[in-house]
Amino acid sequence: MFAQLAHYLKRRLGTNSVGIEFTCYRLSANEIAVSIHSQIAPNKILRLFRNLAEDIENEEFSTMKKVEHLLTLSLSVGMASVLDQNGRALCDQSHLLIKASEARRYAQMNNQPIYWNGDLPDNASTEENLDWILKIRKALENDDIFAYFQPYYDSKTGEEIGAEALLRARIDGQIVSPAFFLDLIKQTQLYSKITLTMLAKCERILNTYPKVNVALNLSVLDFKHYATLKALRQFFARNKVNGRLTLEITESESIQDYDWISPIINEFREAGALLAIDDFGAGYSNLEKLIALNPDILKLDGCIIKTIDKDEKLQKLVQHTNNLAHSLGIKTQAEFVHNDAVKQHLIDLKIDYLQGYHLSEPLSETEWLERH
Repeated sequence: MFAQLAHYLKRRLGTNSVGIEFTCYRLSANEIAVSIHSQIAPNKILRLFRNLAEDIENEEFSTMKKVEHLLTLSLSVGMASVLDQNGRALCDQSHLLIKASEARRYAQMNNQPIYWNGDLPDNASTEENLDWILKIRKALENDDIFAYFQPYYDSKTGEEIGAEALLRARIDGQIVSPAFFLDLIKQTQLYSKITLTMLAKCERILNTYPKVNVALNLSVLDFKHYATLKALRQFFARNKVNGRLTLEITESESIQDYDWISPIINEFREAGALLAIDDFGAGYSNLEKLIALNPDILKLDGCIIKTIDKDEKLQKLVQHTNNLAHSLGIKTQAEFVHNDAVKQHLIDLKIDYLQGYHLSEPLSETEWLERH
């Protein structure tokens, strides 16, 4: 199907009336880049690709010559140009791919068929973005991408249940949180490499320490990436995790097609994984995902936990959410337990698992495993 899309693009662009000279590149399992060599105003290219995206979504593709295997595609297109409509500089020629990737991300976030770098908010300079990309690439090459582990505990007994593997990078000799770079890296092919690195580290720990349980964060992007999905399937084929690995689905509000993701998740659960929905209560969390994904654990976001000791409305919200989850056979886990008052309120509300700096900050692998 992907090859058919590439051929379709080449045919349509090759027969366009604008007179485009172009080259197509395959960037990843689900990304194609088109480099345009002609001097054409951005507004003309925007119109062309907006129409092209609409036509592609109305086209039918298939990997088999059978009617029942016909598929339709939905595209997010990012476009970048060196100059704006008035000839003013937008970015360097060498930065076009980065800016196009950023524009594509904004198109997807804003449910638009196409986005242009001339309309992007100026959150960070391209030079800063490039610097982070180079640093993370170097960290991957030097094995300076690793996991810290933040334990979570049974609220009744205080016993440690497991630990969440949290991404960290060593940059210029300092341990750096992903908050500084992850959103940017998700626009590049480095993101899948980071996921595979974290998966490999979790696998080694699960095999070396048979009594520990680990939670691994995965975004919806990971399930859409062919190499990552293949690596996950291979992981479960060679490992019997028996409930010792929890897959935490982050950014679950971006799930639009539950019919697509549910069979994949069920496949991994049948292989022994537990499923957790992360950050419930933040953003656009809704009850549909509880029914469609049927998770084992519902993680309550820090935004509804951190002031629960002072806010009666939040107490009621958490109480009702907890009761609903339990009625569906789902355990609950609270993040951001940062003082004893919050901890006690959560215990009183019968939240199952507790996690936060008051109980334990994220620990290096050595520090965490010394406890076991």
